[in-house]
Amino acid sequence: MKCFNVDVMWKNDKAAYRKEKQELILKTIEPICKAFDIKKYDYEYTDKKEELVLENHRINCECNSTSATVNELIRFIYNHYCVRG
Repeated sequence: MKCFNVDVMWKNDKAAYRKEKQELILKTIEPICKAFDIKKYDYEYTDKKEELVLENHRINCECNSTSATVNELIRFIYNHYCVRG
């Protein structure tokens, strides 16, 4: 799994950092989303936060690593399929 030197990348080129992080996260979660038939998923940035978008749900993932974002996805799947059934 790729790691980011956040301090350097963030200070030098915020837009490039965000784009690269978004691409990495989407590539990482794509097979999981497909396995659970989650068709609408994205990783979005606003001025103040980062959000994992799953169907009609938005999960704040500001400053999360890729693995922490995957954990949020797994938590969503568990709540959606196991708890709410």
